[in-house]
Amino acid sequence: DVLFIGNSFSIDACTSLPHLLRSAKLSTVAVYVLYKGGFSMKQHYEYYLNNEPVYELWMYDSRGEKKLENKTTIRNVMKRFAYDVVVFQQYSLESGNYDSYEPYLSKLLQAYKINTISPRTTFAFNQTWAYSSRHKDIKRYGTQEDMWRKICQTSSEMKQKSGIDIIIPCGTAVQN
Repeated sequence: DVLFIGNSFSIDACTSLPHLLRSAKLSTVAVYVLYKGGFSMKQHYEYYLNNEPVYELWMYDSRGEKKLENKTTIRNVMKRFAYDVVVFQQYSLESGNYDSYEPYLSKLLQAYKINTISPRTTFAFNQTWAYSSRHKDIKRYGTQEDMWRKICQTSSEMKQKSGIDIIIPCGTAVQN
């Protein structure tokens, strides 16, 4: 079982999973996406503290995708299954800004460790991709390539300092 805690980029990253899982004949894999559009690490942590039911929960497996809940809390989902992997996702506009990750990501990792029923979990980070050169917010980073480089640099720094085990380089794959 895999849990994504993220936003629309997490949904985007999982849309092809049912087909990929069927192709690989992986019928025992379930991927859950705890989703709230536009949410940052700080917002995920604040909603964890407040235990507010603002998230949608989706499941992807070899049979397809299914919305499981319209309103749930991050705490509820953290302790629902013994996840093998938990994947975090930063809000795209903040993805190249290290200060937007901490202390929130480290606190979410601690919160997960307190709430989980899993004996061991691998923590991953789904790297976002840079905006198009025509996106209205690209000027915050300079150019499209500047944004991608800043995302890569920030992801690397975050991995070294936070306790994340793996970076999923979606941003680099899209850039390439």
